[in-house]
Amino acid sequence: MSHPLIFIHLSDIHFRKQQADGRSVIDDDIRNEVLLDLDRLHFATAAGVLVSGDVAFSGAKDEYVVAREWLAEVNKKIKSEPQNVWVVPGNHDVNRDAIKDSPLLMDVQRIIRSAQPSDIDGHIAKYLLEEKLLPELLFSPIQEYLAFASLFSCHHKPNQPIWTDDLHLNDGSILRIVGLNSTLYPIDLMMMAQINSSSARRNCNFRGSLVSNTSRFAITPRNG
Repeated sequence: MSHPLIFIHLSDIHFRKQQADGRSVIDDDIRNEVLLDLDRLHFATAAGVLVSGDVAFSGAKDEYVVAREWLAEVNKKIKSEPQNVWVVPGNHDVNRDAIKDSPLLMDVQRIIRSAQPSDIDGHIAKYLLEEKLLPELLFSPIQEYLAFASLFSCHHKPNQPIWTDDLHLNDGSILRIVGLNSTLYPIDLMMMAQINSSSARRNCNFRGSLVSNTSRFAITPRNG
């Protein structure tokens, strides 16, 4: 007997560390309601959790510690393994202080920002593939996010602009989950839907053609 493939899709969970005075932090009430909703739905089981951007609030290490604990609680409620989480970064996963502290990175972002929209992907590809120091520099504002994402094998790298994961279904077909990274754009450009959509189409074709029984599902951030 076949069973439906169910994912829990979350976005903009914006984790912050508890405030020093004990007051609740932003979105705590919403996250609590999510857990209550999962209790009410009485899942037999689900495949896992998809998080489409903005795991943290400001890209700080302690925010991801709290996020990991909460996502483990979500997986427990849907009777899925703790590692069954697929994530991509959003604009709130960028540590903006890391950008401000690097004049070179600010210069690179200024060049990207001044380029025509059709040329932006070409600039980023050049920085990732042809320069010696810039690839790691471009990824430096999301280092804490990358450490968090690597726990779930969703790690973006300079030579790996997307990640993929194949789920083998009981009918013999494959569901390929594709995670995209829009944080290489300056934050203001991440907000432009046309930039993200064009990049998504290019990145989804990064791995070339698929075998006939493979479906593809791309996770892109909901920036805001």
